[in-house]
Parts: sequence; C-alpha cells; structure tokens
Amino acid sequence: MAQQFTRQTAYKVWVSDIHNAQLTKGEGEFEADYITVRDRKISRVNVIGVVVSVSDGEGYTHLIIDDGTGNVALRLWENNYVLDVKVGEVVLVIGRIKVFNDARSLSAEVVKKVEATWAKVRNFELKKLYGDPVKIEKFDVDDVEQGPPAEEESVMEEVAVNDVRGGVLSYIEENDVGTGVLLDDLTKSVGGNSEKVVQELLKDGEIFEVAMGRLRILP
Repeated sequence: MAQQFTRQTAYKVWVSDIHNAQLTKGEGEFEADYITVRDRKISRVNVIGVVVSVSDGEGYTHLIIDDGTGNVALRLWENNYVLDVKVGEVVLVIGRIKVFNDARSLSAEVVKKVEATWAKVRNFELKKLYGDPVKIEKFDVDDVEQGPPAEEESVMEEVAVNDVRGGVLSYIEENDVGTGVLLDDLTKSVGGNSEKVVQELLKDGEIFEVAMGRLRILP
C-alpha cells in the first residue's frame, strides 16, 4: 500500500539529516519522496542556514546554504520569489526534498531572511531536542558575522528568549493533530515565560486560537 501523508509538517532538521537519513522514493506519480529521521517520515523540512553561494540560471536563482552540519542546494524561481539574497546572509527555508541523480536538494516553498541570531537559536533548539548532530563537512555558523559583533551577554539573553519562542512553536507543531493544543498543556510543558511568548506570537500572527485556550500555527 502506498505511504499516505495525512499531515505534511515542515519538520525542523539539520542539513546533515537531509543527506544522511534513509530516503524512500514515492511509489505513485504524485507521492513525495521522504526521509526517515528519528522515526519520522519527512517530506518537507524547515532549515536555517547561511547563504554560501548565489548564482543565476534561466528564470531562477540557485542558492547553497550551510547550517554548520553541511550544505544543501535550492532554487528560487523568479515568478515565485522577489528576494535579494547575498552570500553571508542567514535565511529560513521551508521546502520539499528532491532527488536527482542521487543528489538531494530542496524545492523551496518559503525563503525568508532572518537575523544571524536565529541560526544560533535553531542550533540550541535542535541540540536540546536531538543531541549533537552528525556533520558532513566542516563549517561554523558562528564564524559568519552579520554586522558589528554583539556583546556575549546580550546575545545569550536574546537566545534565551528566542529559545522559548522556538519551544512554543515546536510544541504546537509536534502535538497539534488538527484541533490545536491547549494553552495550559503548552505552558506546563515549555515553562519559562511561555505564556508571554504565546501572546507575542498571537500578536505577530504566527499562531491563532481555534477556540478559547486552544492554539494552532498559522498555515
């Protein structure tokens, strides 16, 4: 029987997971390829990385991003994106895994520039969830500077706040089966100032209430 994807969540992973994980080809014409990462079948991923290469093709821009565990290529089609991306900038990418001639890449659905701190936040988040990654080549996100260096204490305070924000979004993403998650369960699980972060996410439009005290991530 063909594998059914009832909910194609864009899972947060390291780039090395895209390349190292077991790949299963979709059996039907419209079935997506997927990788198996920590017992999850994943066809869409959410990664943050530093742009290390930019080149133009016919009707598209070719990017390579690196998150410190390895790099992956993706294409931005001109009719879908108006994005001036430069080498050294940090981007968040949501995309589908594609395989051509045994090489894995991403078909980008969302590409958004983010502050360099978010690369560190994602690294903290994934290490907390999964432990240390298996790197496929040497590259250090911390070596990429985005403007003047910040004071270490200030950076760590920002990371702490953003870590809770990432924890809230991860909890909703992992536990929402279509009806949302209870605010009380979320705050007990994530802890910290998660209730304040929830209010900020509601204000920013990243999550919404499907019912009183029940939250979902905006599609």
